[in-house]
Amino acid sequence: MIEIKDKIDSLKYINKLKLNTFGEKIFKNPTEQEVIDFMDENPVKYYILRDKSKIGSKVYSNITRKEVLQHYKEYKLFSIDIASYNYRDNKILTGDILISKNNNFTITASSNKDCDHRTFPKPNYFLNTDIFDKKINNIQSVDKIIDYIYKHELFDVIIEFGVFDIPVGINKECVVIYELRTNY
Repeated sequence: MIEIKDKIDSLKYINKLKLNTFGEKIFKNPTEQEVIDFMDENPVKYYILRDKSKIGSKVYSNITRKEVLQHYKEYKLFSIDIASYNYRDNKILTGDILISKNNNFTITASSNKDCDHRTFPKPNYFLNTDIFDKKINNIQSVDKIIDYIYKHELFDVIIEFGVFDIPVGINKECVVIYELRTNY
């Protein structure tokens, strides 16, 4: 069974399992050139700058390269992520899901393109049922995330995900994993 204690553990498991993500790098007191190098290797319009030293700390979402360079020195331990906002028009479904080995199924998700995996004030979908419930079929593109969970055997893990209508992320797939959670 996977045991994830924090966000850094989550990133380690995502990388170890070779799950599709938008790309993220954790930095500890980097030089400006190291930050520039990451953005040069991942050229997009928007990034996310996130403190990794504690939960609930300040996050800069959907900021430009210039803004990353203005703010990264505020942190000692932080990550730069490729923002899903870059692919907003291609997003079909976003949220979190849990499928347990005993077939319990829980999902909170939204098809609103303006929502991200952390902020959907009014989810379109909330189900706490079992995997055999036919109501699951009413959720647009849910089969893609379910197939992904079975393919990678991600049972008993809360998965923050996005489903897109085009291949995106480091593995160029239609499902992106933002975070895995078990013990936090």
